[in-house]
Amino acid sequence: MNKLIRKNQEPAKGALDPGGYDVKSREKRRRISTLYDPAGGLGPINQFLYSVVNSSTGKRSSGEEQQYWETYLGLRDDLPKGTHRTEWDEAVEANKVASGENPSDFYGTTPRMDKYIQAVADTLHTGQMLRDYENAKAKYPYLTSKGNLQHIYETGKKVMDNPGTWQQAEEQGGLSVFRQLDSGNEDSPLGMLANFGMRWNPDKGYLEIHDTYDFPEFYYKAKLLPKRPKEMKIRGKINYDPKKGSLLFRE
Repeated sequence: MNKLIRKNQEPAKGALDPGGYDVKSREKRRRISTLYDPAGGLGPINQFLYSVVNSSTGKRSSGEEQQYWETYLGLRDDLPKGTHRTEWDEAVEANKVASGENPSDFYGTTPRMDKYIQAVADTLHTGQMLRDYENAKAKYPYLTSKGNLQHIYETGKKVMDNPGTWQQAEEQGGLSVFRQLDSGNEDSPLGMLANFGMRWNPDKGYLEIHDTYDFPEFYYKAKLLPKRPKEMKIRGKINYDPKKGSLLFRE
């Protein structure tokens, strides 16, 4: 259920919006949410140009990009909760509490993102598609470019060949095997993660994800974006069987 905070909702005295924001800043954060579009990239020039295009076409990103963006701004709180923790999270959060800082908010990954993360690790299928790219493209019309597929394969191989060790998954040209609009959502569900940590746990049979959703310091210093009072951390635990491969290739 969508839990967007409604404009006419009267906050309780002393209440905070999600993310630890003062409710008094809510309308300002609403304006910021419509000024910038997270799919436009993080650079200020890209954001400006993207906002100009959006204002003329009325188009905005949807799906995960918009969900995490509005969650960052404290305008919604309906993302999956991140119940999984990395080995260092407990100590980091304890230090925050001890020093009087706000604890972090932990969010998970969406079911659609989980399928695409599985596909990064699915070197069996991505390797086969690379060897016969033309036929794979005919079978999957929305398959990403061969160059991007090569990057996805190499990323997955690095993760799967080093079990138990965190690896950096770098966005580069994109980590989504398919570039396809899904029920109006943006075509790259992993776009909002950009570069993120990824680890294969063969004993437990799951892939782990860690990331922090934030923006370059420039935005905060220039007061273009508010710095979230409660840090927004993303933690994922995705069941995976490398013998079967990604659900994306089995649907």
